[in-house]
Amino acid sequence: MTDTKTPAEQLLVELAELHMRTHTSPLPKHPAAFGWQATAGAMSALAARALHALMEISPEKAAELADWYEGPFGEGPVSTEHTHWTEKHVAGSREVVERWAAEAKALAVQAADATEAWEKTERSQVVEGSATSGEDQDDRRILRAAPADSGDWDDATWAAWARVADRAHGRVPELKRHRCENCEGIDPATCLMNPERSA
Repeated sequence: MTDTKTPAEQLLVELAELHMRTHTSPLPKHPAAFGWQATAGAMSALAARALHALMEISPEKAAELADWYEGPFGEGPVSTEHTHWTEKHVAGSREVVERWAAEAKALAVQAADATEAWEKTERSQVVEGSATSGEDQDDRRILRAAPADSGDWDDATWAAWARVADRAHGRVPELKRHRCENCEGIDPATCLMNPERSA
């Protein structure tokens, strides 16, 4: 006997599988990829819970939602159609949608710049063995030595990943580094006049 699932049931399975994939090791070490994968995991979990609840109270609406998600060509929803839906049911006006789009664009540019800077730093460290700040170097050393399975990461590794991710996404502004006339030719972190010197 063949186990035939309704479109809604099949979508529920796909969402569950997606959520499982997003938190299965090895996880990406690139901060942007890790961040989006974590977001996809959270959204797939939310969608699965919402769809399951809808299936219990209105199977017809759940079927409609599954058909919409499939899209007209089996490649997912049409983004422009959903933007119109968002304008009508969530934003309430075109002006709000346009403001959200402008904010999204600014965040996308900021993320792209931060990612480019992160990748440039990674390349320079591989090619030249150079370093940025002492803390950044230490964090990257911790991540390079971390096990492939993030389930084996300790608190120090997760803390290092969080700091690198924050810097890559521009969420943490550059601190004003100590610099004085004694810093010429040396890392300010090692300057004897620096109250926060690391060595």
